Amino acid sequence: MSETPVVLPKWGLTMLDATLVEWLKQEGEHGEVDDAICLVETDKVDAEVTAPVAGVLGPQLVHKDDVVTVGATLTTIREDGA
Repeated sequence: MSETPVVLPKWGLTMLDATLVEWLKQEGEHGEVDDAICLVETDKVDAEVTAPVAGVLGPQLVHKDDVVTVGATLTTIREDGA
């Protein structure tokens, strides 16, 4: 079974972290590539973190209002056909 981590991307040169505002998909939900998974807020922008692969969302590893660093794993996706 293949799982792909969903990590907080770095959107700017100075971005170090972001605050999780809201989960848009829940554990066990199926999603497609580029579906919005959660909404995060940085000091400069609000943005959606999207799915890198299609599959079923795993457990949420961070919670609303948590501050997470760039590269931190937010959740995993069990890939289709895996």
